[in-house]
Amino acid sequence: MFKSDDEKEDFIVLLLIIGVLIVIYFVDSDADLVTIISISLLCVVVYVIDKFNFVYADLLQMFLASVILSFMFYFKSEDRDPMFFVLGAIVFIVYLVVRIIRMGIRFFISMIFSLLIKILRYSSYIKAKEKVAEGLKFYHQKNYEDAILKFTEAIQSFSYSCETYDNRGMAYAMVGKYNEAIADFKHAIEIIGNDAIAYSNLGFTYNRLKNYEQAIYDTTQAIKFDSKCASAYHNRGIAYKAMGENEKAEEDFEKARELGYTE
Repeated sequence: MFKSDDEKEDFIVLLLIIGVLIVIYFVDSDADLVTIISISLLCVVVYVIDKFNFVYADLLQMFLASVILSFMFYFKSEDRDPMFFVLGAIVFIVYLVVRIIRMGIRFFISMIFSLLIKILRYSSYIKAKEKVAEGLKFYHQKNYEDAILKFTEAIQSFSYSCETYDNRGMAYAMVGKYNEAIADFKHAIEIIGNDAIAYSNLGFTYNRLKNYEQAIYDTTQAIKFDSKCASAYHNRGIAYKAMGENEKAEEDFEKARELGYTE
């Protein structure tokens, strides 16, 4: 019946409140039946709505509370003054206005925070780009260890670039750290699932590990995502050649050259 201990406790509290009100009515001869019924009904309404736990539950609770209390004071008054309903409506409208203002303030604050986060991320992205440029310079000089350091600094500044993981992965592969390389390429794929370069680089790395079947699988994935990925054809050609499938290898090498692949 109850999804949690909190719900069970809330239900017990509700029963106790209603029970106390009933006892007061029978013990105290001056107790007002209208008040007892109204407060009991109010407690039940609040409990039931709270149990459904939807977004605007507090508004519905406040609206029904205003209606119930308006009826209570209306029936308790001798002249049945309808002004009590007007007062109830005013109370609800005031609550609604306050709620809207609070929502507006929260939205404004969230917008400010979102803007600040974007500014910080952009500044981190610019810093990372500079580190990547330095890393590529070292990479082309075949200074792979320093390239790895620069790419790592770039990732520490901005960790959302699949290109940086691809670059560091290739630097790792060039110094024989194949497990680290594979981890970086897979991380790049986690960022962008159809990262053809990352799949091609996986093929390159698995070729180094002589795992040619996996190399063919990954390079084929790269070609599926980008049919003009020249390195993927070249890396797959290497795997085919190592497995003795020379005709397929030559087709891939030829396609890679057509797409402008150079060693």
